[in-house]
Amino acid sequence: MDIENDLERNVTVHVRITMSGETVHNESHLLEPDSSKQVYNTDTDDPDGSEAFGAVVTVGNVTERVRIPTNACNSLGPITISEDKRGEPRITTAMAVC
Repeated sequence: MDIENDLERNVTVHVRITMSGETVHNESHLLEPDSSKQVYNTDTDDPDGSEAFGAVVTVGNVTERVRIPTNACNSLGPITISEDKRGEPRITTAMAVC
């Protein structure tokens, strides 16, 4: 799971990832302006790709919940942190489908 910071400032992103109802990752990550970071590798806990993960991503007072499929034809693209028209953080997710 990759996170991209499209802002021109540092941002702290809190990420909690669950698998089968258990938390497997629960950390905050500081991302510099215009940078990206891999915050979790689903292959570590599910090498055969049979389990779906859930993620809760929080920046400031904005939270996004995401289901992370882990099979060969569906995967989560990068999660992007940007700003809306009011200057508030916006969390955008994209799915990659073959």
